[in-house]
Amino acid sequence: MAENRYNFCKLCEIVKNIPDDIEEYADRLYRLLDEDERADSELIGSRLKVCDACEKNIQGTCLACVTVL
Repeated sequence: MAENRYNFCKLCEIVKNIPDDIEEYADRLYRLLDEDERADSELIGSRLKVCDACEKNIQGTCLACVTVL
């Protein structure tokens, strides 16, 4: 079994840098994208429906994504 080279929770390291107002944070990140890189609200909604139905989504945390971090 491969030894884990991380001595900290990768997700916790990310989360601790997210501001209290997550909507403002997400909006700032969205505005940084070039307009042609942005998903429209219909596509975003479609993607979130897939996440909501996924067995790897545990209370809003994507376990598939966490393992990639």
